[in-house]
Amino acid sequence: VRHIIEEEKYRVRLCIYDTPGFGDMIDNTNCNLPIISKIKDLYNFHLKKDSLLDRDMVPLDNRIHVCIYVIPPNGHRLAQLDLRCLKDLIEITNIIPVIGRSDSLDPNELEAYKQRIREDLLSHQICCYPNRRYTVGPKIDSIESEFEIIKQKMPLAVVGANFFDHTKKKIWRKTRFGDIDILDPSITDLSLLNDILISKHMLNLIQTTDKIFYEKHR
Repeated sequence: VRHIIEEEKYRVRLCIYDTPGFGDMIDNTNCNLPIISKIKDLYNFHLKKDSLLDRDMVPLDNRIHVCIYVIPPNGHRLAQLDLRCLKDLIEITNIIPVIGRSDSLDPNELEAYKQRIREDLLSHQICCYPNRRYTVGPKIDSIESEFEIIKQKMPLAVVGANFFDHTKKKIWRKTRFGDIDILDPSITDLSLLNDILISKHMLNLIQTTDKIFYEKHR
């Protein structure tokens, strides 16, 4: 999916790669290999363009700067498949774990589930974004404070929308129990995810990809 985001005088080319069928097979041993291959292929494509172009020119950046890893809301722990895939992916790109359809869990269940996932990530040394092992840039107190807030919220809880009002710029989810304002930070972390991807940390994600993961690949 390709989309151009325009805000004031800025234009951002957004490209989203979906992974339908991931983890749905009986044998999922190598189900992460096509994802890893795609990320590395885009690095190689960028490297080829980088070497051919005039160094004063900036090539169009088609690299993947972040992987949003969706975790099912089963309330248990990370599956072995998730742990194995995350371990491989953190070596080549930024990772943001999110719990999909988080409205299927009540607030207490959701917080307990988040804590178990954090324990799994820590015990398996899986460093998700943001982490100083990967992020670049100066250590500024305000940025460090934002990073700490994000880390405390990980994994992010998100709910998909099924109703849009473009005139009022509002999105929500209608259920048989009522409407869910999916941008309400007391209910979901979608607004925080938007801040990370589009607003406050987009440049840092790009720089981290360029200075750490891409350089490592080269």
